[in-house]
Amino acid sequence: MNQEEIRQHERQVLEERGIQLEPGTTFVEKVSLTLRLPKKQCETFLESIYNGATVEQAASAAGLEIAELQNDAMIEAAQAIGVTLTRLRASV
Repeated sequence: MNQEEIRQHERQVLEERGIQLEPGTTFVEKVSLTLRLPKKQCETFLESIYNGATVEQAASAAGLEIAELQNDAMIEAAQAIGVTLTRLRASV
């Protein structure tokens, strides 16, 4: 899977949840803004999920309390991102 295919999947994940990815904005930046997390913590969080961690494990790795994800909708979005990233990893 090439970078453009990965970007298409990233856009699809966000759009399925009613979130538009503006031109020039990266997936990590948008997820960071959406989940209201610092970019570095978001990168660590997403990398952990990509590597198979649960939301709770990824939050811990990023130095976050699960409460910092703020609500069930954000946790659901994080889980959806994790599922999609896991699928992408499996197809590469």
